[in-house]
Amino acid sequence: MRDADALGPEDADALRTLGIDLEAVRRHTDAAFGKGALDRPADPGEGRARRGFLLGRTRRRGRPADAAGHIAFTPRAKKALELSLREAITAEDKHIGVAHILLGLLRSDDRLTRELFERLGVEPGATRDLVRADARSGKAA
Repeated sequence: MRDADALGPEDADALRTLGIDLEAVRRHTDAAFGKGALDRPADPGEGRARRGFLLGRTRRRGRPADAAGHIAFTPRAKKALELSLREAITAEDKHIGVAHILLGLLRSDDRLTRELFERLGVEPGATRDLVRADARSGKAA
């Protein structure tokens, strides 16, 4: 059974149509976090500060995560989720999916997000149009 979060060949093809090279993302991730970083579950003790920064999650100084393991989101991560929620509401969807998160990030005015898209060669406006068109065609099916 395939892991629900794993990306398959059809996902790579879909991302390629948006100008995102999954293999390039994998190479960058391997360079930053070590070979096979996307293939293994995250080790909570390994590279915590760097991984927390990239995911936009941090612990408050001197305060451990609560008993349920909750880690607070940074303001930047909260804004990304808020934009994703707005995208879902605009699309009249009852869930926040990957497309909503991508659309929220593409509309973000966050400097780091914009720089990342620029380094990856992704033009946010054109990519938003492609994602929206794909979402509309998926609803019609």
